[in-house]
Amino acid sequence: MKLFPLNEAIPYIRDTIQFSLISEDNALIAYDTDKYLEEPIAFHSHILEILELIDGENTIINIHSVLHFQQNIEVTLEDVQTIISYIDSMGLLESEEFFHLQQKIDTDYFNAPIRKAVCAGSSYPKEKQALLDYFDSVFESDESVPTIHSVAALIPHIDFRVGIEPYVAVYKHIRSTKATTFFIIGTSHYSNLDQFILTEKDFETPLGVVKTNKEIIQRLHLLTQNKFTKNDIAHKPEHSIEFHAVLLKYLFPDCDFTIVPILVTSFQHFISSGISPTESQKMKDFSNALSRIVEELGSDAYVISSGDLAHIGKKFGDEYDAYTKKEEVTTNDTTLLATLENGDKDSFFTNLLLQQDSFRICGLPPTYSLLASMKPLQGTTVALQQWYEEDTQSMVSFGSVLFQYKEEIV
Repeated sequence: MKLFPLNEAIPYIRDTIQFSLISEDNALIAYDTDKYLEEPIAFHSHILEILELIDGENTIINIHSVLHFQQNIEVTLEDVQTIISYIDSMGLLESEEFFHLQQKIDTDYFNAPIRKAVCAGSSYPKEKQALLDYFDSVFESDESVPTIHSVAALIPHIDFRVGIEPYVAVYKHIRSTKATTFFIIGTSHYSNLDQFILTEKDFETPLGVVKTNKEIIQRLHLLTQNKFTKNDIAHKPEHSIEFHAVLLKYLFPDCDFTIVPILVTSFQHFISSGISPTESQKMKDFSNALSRIVEELGSDAYVISSGDLAHIGKKFGDEYDAYTKKEEVTTNDTTLLATLENGDKDSFFTNLLLQQDSFRICGLPPTYSLLASMKPLQGTTVALQQWYEEDTQSMVSFGSVLFQYKEEIV
């Protein structure tokens, strides 16, 4: 471990680093939403005093002075230097140390043919048999419902641990599909490199590798005249496609299916400008290309929008307790799902435009893209749920909608 200089200003803590205090263990856990830290890092909670003094300007000498002389904390200069140096070596700071770590990890990712699972061992079991047992238990049900023969679906990407039910509600219908090519259009949470970001990498899961349809990815680039980035780093930490890859592998273990992983970045520029996404040339180019391929594949294609609904409360920057908005969120979600049931992408967008997307509907980009890329659809809502996190007074809502072609509904 290289010791951080005593007189040098300590860089900021990276904005993707989140901390959680485990009071019963007297521990502070650091997580990286960008996944450059593969595993959470545990610290003794006493380093909180040091972390609070890292402001991009303080040096180790400054921090030691504040701790020792102002806060009367018995700590040596060498102790502070060792702790800061360790924090830096772990990649928590916006420093040269992290820059080199980032370069190495990104280069390894770019050169790898397979995108590693990042949620295995946290959102779902990492071991194959444990994962099979888990899925067997959540899909086990004596309830008999008429199967809806769908061609597309809106499905959440919420963590399985807090919202597996809407996945099950829709996938018990999808398991009867004859499709072998699954287009998964997911929200891009970590990158805005381009409006649409594709990858040719296969997806690792505890149940085996899920193959990506490289021919279709290449054809999408060709049909859009290579207008979209080939930099697929956004897929590395992203969960919105991974959750569906692992579920499809569970449901179709013996089927030689492929996926087409597509990330869609924020529509905030459309909301703030008041311009419909259909006016965007990039949206036109991509939806026309995707529409053409889906139509050519016919019954062999199934299109999934991986998106949640509302994100409100203090965790997301609001000053209020999300629970106070519970009924309002339910009403808003019901209204939005009604527009989706009608297959009306324009009403879906207009509803969010009128409220300036105040509830942060992260399913807007992938779901609008799905509707814009297929023949007229009609939907059936099969699930709607909310998850309230008491510690942060925050809430996420999510639902599942199955889509059929209107022309095929009798």
